[in-house]
Amino acid sequence: MRPIAFAPSFSRKADDIAVYIDEQFGENASDEFITNLMAVCTLIASFPGIGKTDHNYTTGLAGFPFKHNWIFYEADNYKVQFIHIVPSRRNRTSIRF
Repeated sequence: MRPIAFAPSFSRKADDIAVYIDEQFGENASDEFITNLMAVCTLIASFPGIGKTDHNYTTGLAGFPFKHNWIFYEADNYKVQFIHIVPSRRNRTSIRF
């Protein structure tokens, strides 16, 4: 498995999502979201080729669907850096990378 790095934008958005889930559904749901997110990031770090580039977002970053979100990342031989996490329900053309 490659080492994992999180861009500040990824961390901020993941925190925002977790806070929203906590406010709407409670702490257990928020904790479950974070646990599952870290498990998916670990999976991607182990198999970085599982991401898609034909996801209809205006970016060349690899993406992977996670619940109602897309995780975007860059991978090389040394690490996987998670760049963005965006809601899949948003208009894809309005998201700037």
